[in-house]
Amino acid sequence: MNTPIDRDLLRSQLRAISDHQRRLVLERVVEHLPDAELARLLDGLVHVPHHHADHPATTPSLRERIESHAAATRRGDYFGNYILRNAHGQREPHETADWLATTSHLFDCALSHAERTPDAETLACLRTLSALAEEVDQRTDEWVVFEDDRACDHLLHDYPSAKRLLERWDASSHKA
Repeated sequence: MNTPIDRDLLRSQLRAISDHQRRLVLERVVEHLPDAELARLLDGLVHVPHHHADHPATTPSLRERIESHAAATRRGDYFGNYILRNAHGQREPHETADWLATTSHLFDCALSHAERTPDAETLACLRTLSALAEEVDQRTDEWVVFEDDRACDHLLHDYPSAKRLLERWDASSHKA
């Protein structure tokens, strides 16, 4: 049975989530909505680019998206300056929320694929993302700025889920 969503409660909950979680919601919307619905939803807010018939759409593989994200991270594309919040302290820059949302979304995609078919390619994607999060932790405030916590702490369930899946995969491949 399909129960209707309480939209007022949903709006209230969306207002209460963190900036990086809101950006993750946007990543998921872009990933999962059909083109026509996405264009209708964004009409008048942003320009929605369309592919021309003579230039067909090419979707990069998950591995290519992850490698591109890792390269952008290492280049410093997600580095930003603290924003003065109030007399009590600073707030992480919006680039940090962008990095967290993109990284979380890529973890979501890789974990979802791994649950269906845990092939070597998907597991390599999870290894790359996990290593990137650990690398960002080691280079705090060089590539991505975090106010208090480590990157891995901000990745909620994604990073620990990937690590558990990789440990199970490694344990089963050593038994074989």
